[in-house]
This record gives sequence, C-alpha cells and structure tokens, in this order.
Amino acid sequence: MLRHAPQPVPAAAPPPPPPPPPSAPAPASAAAPLRHAPQPAAGEPAPRPFRGDHKRDGERER
Repeated sequence: MLRHAPQPVPAAAPPPPPPPPPSAPAPASAAAPLRHAPQPAAGEPAPRPFRGDHKRDGERER
C-alpha cells in the first residue's frame, strides 16, 4: 500500500471579520419575514384566494 508523504497541517483560518453595523436601519419589508400575502396597492382589485382546486375559472362549480 502506497503512503503519501506527511502533509503539513494547514493553519486554522482566521475567523471572518464581524459584519459592519448598518449605517441606516433597513426597511421593515426587507428585514421582517413576510407573515401574510402581500397586500394589493390602492386601487387594484384584490387577488382571488387560492381554493386548492386546479380547475379553470370556466369549469369551476358555481
């Protein structure tokens, strides 16, 4: 069985520098996770809720 020459142990990588503190607070929409569906803008019709069916609008039972 062939044996490789002993390899030097690599030095431990230095820990990454801590992230710089944000100079300006991030907007709430980007920082907070979405807890519900996005609301439509004023003047736009509300989207229809998903009912779990795969039928097209013309084939849906009334």
